[in-house]
Amino acid sequence: WTAYVYHSLECHERRQAVETVRRLGERFADRHLAISGETRRLLMTLSRMEMISPLDPVRTSNLLADIHHDFPQYATLVAATPDGFVRACSVPVKLPIDIRDRPWYREVMTSKSFVADRFIISKSTGIASLPYAYPILDDRGEVRLILGAALNLSAFEQLFADIPTDYQAVSYLLDQNGVILHARGTSDSPIGGKAQDFLPAGLDTAAAGVHDLEDKNGRAMIFV
Repeated sequence: WTAYVYHSLECHERRQAVETVRRLGERFADRHLAISGETRRLLMTLSRMEMISPLDPVRTSNLLADIHHDFPQYATLVAATPDGFVRACSVPVKLPIDIRDRPWYREVMTSKSFVADRFIISKSTGIASLPYAYPILDDRGEVRLILGAALNLSAFEQLFADIPTDYQAVSYLLDQNGVILHARGTSDSPIGGKAQDFLPAGLDTAAAGVHDLEDKNGRAMIFV
């Protein structure tokens, strides 16, 4: 009877933990989607401002700086030309900046649509960031100008601050390459590190759902 009660309590606790962690994962995911949506709307609004096009490096940089002042969560706001150079920037920096090596630049030129990219160190600020890009197209549907916003990774602390973490949960936000963008509930400072150094092997590419795995210290954990 004691074994039965213990087993029943253990199953109940596990179901509770799974549901808590699942809800927590959904809240973080929903919040991140909201952040991306807000960034898209910001860049779309900028694209429709008369002062943006035709691009004047000084005038456009001043405009971006004014807007940046009201959105401190971004490390920088930029305007780039299709040849792969930033011509205007919201922070003081030597222009132009070559971005032809940036995946977000290549992707926005190919897709000609809004892009949410992966971990970078911003060339204009040297800050760890998550870049977004939005193209302005001409009458023929070709890219005429690219607007970019680099979200400062430290901003996630504030953006996720109101999400409670029960069961002493640890949370990680990863980019497409398994690089850690944000971590919560851990004493480490893994930002910019590889998920494989902190999480069980293959978890960063695992299918959506609940996974019973051991962490790096051999403890049985529930991952979602």
